[in-house]
Amino acid sequence: MSVLRSIFRYKGMRIRPWMMKIPLLLYGLLLLPVWLALGFLLYIRREDVQALNQTLLLMVGAGLVLNFFLAAFLNRFLEERLLFWKKLFRMSILARYLYERGYYYEKKKKESGKKRTIKFPRIYLKQGRYELEVMLELSGSKFQDQFLKLGGDFETTFFMDYIEDNYEEKFIVYKLAYSAYLNRIHARDVKAVKGKGLKLSKSVYWNYVENPNLLLAGGIGGGKTVFLRSLLVGAGKEGAAYLCDPKHADFVPLARLEVFKDRVFYTKEDIVAMYERFEQIMEARYAYMNQLMEERGEKELGNFEKYDLKPVFLIHDEVNSFMSSLEGNASYGLWERYRKADDNVTLKGRQAGCYIIKAFQRPGYDDLPLKIRSNMMFHVTMGRLDEYAYAAMFGEENKNKNFRNVSYLAGKRVYGRGYCANFGDQAQEFYAPLIDKDFNFYDLFEKYKRIENPFDPLEVGSPHQPASPVSENQILTRKEALQALQEEFSNLTDRNIRTVFDLLKDGFYPFEKGETGSPVIKQKDLAAFRRVFEERERSDKSYKQIVQEQFG
Repeated sequence: MSVLRSIFRYKGMRIRPWMMKIPLLLYGLLLLPVWLALGFLLYIRREDVQALNQTLLLMVGAGLVLNFFLAAFLNRFLEERLLFWKKLFRMSILARYLYERGYYYEKKKKESGKKRTIKFPRIYLKQGRYELEVMLELSGSKFQDQFLKLGGDFETTFFMDYIEDNYEEKFIVYKLAYSAYLNRIHARDVKAVKGKGLKLSKSVYWNYVENPNLLLAGGIGGGKTVFLRSLLVGAGKEGAAYLCDPKHADFVPLARLEVFKDRVFYTKEDIVAMYERFEQIMEARYAYMNQLMEERGEKELGNFEKYDLKPVFLIHDEVNSFMSSLEGNASYGLWERYRKADDNVTLKGRQAGCYIIKAFQRPGYDDLPLKIRSNMMFHVTMGRLDEYAYAAMFGEENKNKNFRNVSYLAGKRVYGRGYCANFGDQAQEFYAPLIDKDFNFYDLFEKYKRIENPFDPLEVGSPHQPASPVSENQILTRKEALQALQEEFSNLTDRNIRTVFDLLKDGFYPFEKGETGSPVIKQKDLAAFRRVFEERERSDKSYKQIVQEQFG
């Protein structure tokens, strides 16, 4: 049966050379009725025609000219409004694309004077209401190497969004999406759907269980803050949500609501403390989950849902502004505390149901080390960004993607447009949930019931005590330091640790001395090692150069 399904599966319309003439044929079809009418008129007035009646001839000439303009207008109107007409034009576009790039076989002439004939490889176009598929045969054809690299070309050719490619037997299939605007939903309809995650549009979901942590980037006026609030509409119903707003602006009113009481933070000290508090929540949840695992006699730890726990979210707006406030020696301690807690939750929080949502104006590689960027699994952009920001957000997989800036649709200004993708996947066009003039987030959140967090050490009546953090002054052996750092840098060896340790203690970093009088590594010193190894990952510099630059 599977063989039969493969044979008789509908692949779409096969593209033929004659399809290049479809626009001309459609234009002629629209001209035909008037031409027939004028021909009939000339027939019944043939005596006047023979007499060269000027009035009649002028009327016929004006009708022909008017017909040409009217047919051109109707052709364009139907292309925009009628799905069937659009499909015909896309077939002609693909046929012309194949011809002009030489993707055809030319039949040899057997006789002089005979017209040449061309034939396209087996290529099919399948069109749905919101998606388009182009299927190209491989099977060792002379074009197969080129056919493997056409995703970006099709995106530009059809003015659509290239979202993925798949291999089927003998074929490669490119999938493109269009009419993403029609999939838009209202902000009040953002909600969690079991097995799919938070519904952000009719076709886009953030599955925070499978793709934890969300990274958002957007320029001024791009709709970033509205999108964050829309996320909060769904996240606030699912679990406790904590808000960090270093600009002390958009989330200020929410601090007055019961649902967010003592969960909104503005100063850099409070935000850093909240990250550490979030880390404690995560550790307390892990302790509780391990306890239940032992009580149940289970051999492996499941995720938070298995133990009837709700997710918790930390939403951090304007991260660029916050990180700027931590620059300088005076805030170095805060910076290290933030990075330690942030790294720990980002890397470990998934199984415990602890998720971080970060919003940047323009993220760069320096703001997002690879180990963090790759663990913030769902990426969204809003508004216009430059090519470097898109590269930082969507990586090498999308280096050939044509990220378009669209400000108007059908003559109307459009807001909240951007792109989204799971880390490592093709980015697709996305429209954030919309709001209308009668909608107010504050009024909606006012109706929300507060979801208590029993693992929060600062909330009254918390029965779960967080695990005690490791003391910053705990002395580590080189082996213990290696084990701790290998959680973040998997390729590290003892030799790397020894090399960096020798360079740091050589007058660049103030290691404390142990009982023997020799420098020792303490838990707090791991931050210095992290700085070196992070820079090593993103540059070709030697350890000596990095240590001199960072600590010289």
